[in-house]
Amino acid sequence: AECDANVELILSCIDTASRTPTDGIAAVKLTGLGKPDMLVRISKILLGVRKIWIAAFTREPTESIPEEELRHLVSRPDLNPLIPLDVFRASLRRAGVDMSDAEVDQVFEFLDRSGDGLLDYLEWTGLLSLDSFSDVALEDEKQRLVQKMVMQLAAKYGVQCLSPQEHELSKNLVERLRTISATARDCQVRLLIDAEQTYMQVAIDHFALKMQREYNQQFPTIFNTYQCYLDFARNRLDNDLERSQREGWVFAAKLVRGAYMNQERRLSAEKCYRSPINPSIEETHATYNYCVQKCLENIGRSEVVIATHNQESIELAVRLMKERNIDPRSHGVYFAQLLGMADHLSLTLGQGGYKAFKYVPYGPVGYCLPYLIRRAQENADVMAGAQKEMLMLWQELKRRKFVLSA
Repeated sequence: AECDANVELILSCIDTASRTPTDGIAAVKLTGLGKPDMLVRISKILLGVRKIWIAAFTREPTESIPEEELRHLVSRPDLNPLIPLDVFRASLRRAGVDMSDAEVDQVFEFLDRSGDGLLDYLEWTGLLSLDSFSDVALEDEKQRLVQKMVMQLAAKYGVQCLSPQEHELSKNLVERLRTISATARDCQVRLLIDAEQTYMQVAIDHFALKMQREYNQQFPTIFNTYQCYLDFARNRLDNDLERSQREGWVFAAKLVRGAYMNQERRLSAEKCYRSPINPSIEETHATYNYCVQKCLENIGRSEVVIATHNQESIELAVRLMKERNIDPRSHGVYFAQLLGMADHLSLTLGQGGYKAFKYVPYGPVGYCLPYLIRRAQENADVMAGAQKEMLMLWQELKRRKFVLSA
């Protein structure tokens, strides 16, 4: 009931955003549309998709690898081989999959979207659905064969599957997302999907990608968020850009540095897995600027929200836009800062003709206050910007006092 009530609230926000004189933008947290515990559980299953790929097709030992580290592994070139049909057959046979050659050939043909006779990681993940990891009855024959393969591989490599109840909950979340996404598309409102902690982010990425495939065919309805303090952020953005170009939908991204650094490092230390956080702030800055440049290189079939309080990143984006003759008044590039923070950057961008938005957290105080505290604690740029704004305000007050005294 609470999730359904949140849908109505989000629809109201979309309606409000659609009435703005310029491009309407709204944001949504998937934790308001489905239980966080379910998102954590689905993330574990989706990491299993990567585990199966690595174990079955690369022969890399996965038994001793913590599931959290599977996020890093797929960025390694040696773990992204091109799989021809004969290797695909042999790999399934070696894994003990009980399917005829004719059935395996149908699955391979279904997954090989490019039709080049080679299966890569993006194709492997592109057509696997959560339905494949459940015993739900499927109508499509090829999907049933994929499900038959996946269920056997999951059993072989210790990947858990969805229970009937979990499958129903995931379907409900998707239907809520479809209601919101369809409304946003019809109202020409850009919908930003917020990022969360990595232990549930894989599921959020999955659902965001599903909505982009359905609702970004012509208009960039759904923007997924890329947290650039993660050491696999570049690989993730590159993969999704490639997916969008192969599949023919409009790529749309919101770029942030990230707000869960302390928690992510603490969890990785407690559970003895490699931290997903970049080793230094300089690497995070470099990753953020890389993602900005990559998105701007693809303006035309992509859009980007540059959500930052970092002046250097904003200046880089402005310079790159000028070099590429990207009109700041046209659609495609948006800047965003939190309400009440880095106003000097927002105002300067607006005065320069750039599309600058203020991000307004909305909801009960008990939910919004921790959100703001996290950013004050973990985003050094916000604090540095606040100090700079205080200095600028003080200088302006002294200037006005001097003028009045004269």
